[in-house]
Amino acid sequence: MLLIMIFNTNSFANGNKGEYGCYGSGVIAFGEASEGNTGLYIILLGESGISKKFRIELPRQYDLSSDGIKCDRDKVLILTTDNPTIQTREIRKSLKHLTEISLKDRKNPKVASDKPNHYAIWRNSTEFRTEPVNDHTPIIRFPEPNLNFSRPCMTHNDPKHEIVLEYDGPKYTYHLLFDATGGKSTVRNSVGSIFHRCKTFLLMRDENGQVMQRIQIADIETQETVD
Repeated sequence: MLLIMIFNTNSFANGNKGEYGCYGSGVIAFGEASEGNTGLYIILLGESGISKKFRIELPRQYDLSSDGIKCDRDKVLILTTDNPTIQTREIRKSLKHLTEISLKDRKNPKVASDKPNHYAIWRNSTEFRTEPVNDHTPIIRFPEPNLNFSRPCMTHNDPKHEIVLEYDGPKYTYHLLFDATGGKSTVRNSVGSIFHRCKTFLLMRDENGQVMQRIQIADIETQETVD
């Protein structure tokens, strides 16, 4: 019989990287909060419960808000960025790599491949284009990450709401709970600021809906100015 376990592991973030991630069948991956970091966190879901939080050191930096990330059943794909090969006032050109993290060994996720994919080129900080590295490598682009730790709290009417994660095990279901009850407002006469605090919890529920495990995976602060 599985014992009921309620515990928290804090991951505070107020930067761009820490707000984004992805979820797929039995996996969640999300970025570190600090700028410039190369670590990616992965949590695996299974019949034995929620795994520990794995930190995967990537070969180089990434930007989930612009390059994206994709979570699949047995792998996580992410675009990472080399230092600019060209950087002038007018042009910034960087090489993007497609980095694959294998989840086949559920106890030891690791980088399985890391290959150059395309160049990202900015001209005058406003014009953007991509350029292939060769004729045989198709350019990979990901949609916007499907996990954003702050947006659900700012856009949903319910200050506490859940989404059900994809998982095909027979006994348990997994959920993300977004909790915006820590926010506050100083707006008076249409002037002031709104302080948003969004905590995200990962829940494991049994067939009766009882919470068997709960961990906190993010704590995001954002502030809006009203004037």
